[in-house]
Amino acid sequence: MEADAYIPLKVSFDVTQGGQPLYLRLRGELGGEAELKIDPVSGALVQVTVIDPPPEVDHAPAATSTSESENCVPVLDRYLWPWKRTPDYEEPVRRVIHQAAYLGMSGNQQLSYVEFSTGRAVGSYRCGPVVLGVSVQEELVNMVILSGER
Repeated sequence: MEADAYIPLKVSFDVTQGGQPLYLRLRGELGGEAELKIDPVSGALVQVTVIDPPPEVDHAPAATSTSESENCVPVLDRYLWPWKRTPDYEEPVRRVIHQAAYLGMSGNQQLSYVEFSTGRAVGSYRCGPVVLGVSVQEELVNMVILSGER
């Protein structure tokens, strides 16, 4: 996890990339901007960067998980990106996709919290110091970063 005066939050996962990354740029409906960097081959989440802080939320889930692994890497579905497919290869038509989303953020000395949706997390996965909340459709809803375990 990184943060500075210009980037409020950056979380990187240990991923071997199979090519130029795909980007999902989320513009907050009430403000804020985040970028998810994804491996184009595996769909592995490489990095989450909060570029512009979204509105502060006054709630954060407990940092518990239903699945836990120190070495796991979240994998996202690549269906958002249109692909050019030929008999010899496939490549994304566009590497950057822009979407509106509900974004929120909060934090204290124990944890940082980022919301990507108004949906409710019904399950979660712990990947080292990061707990990812997912909806019933397995969509990413939120992320909790445990500060004491960086």
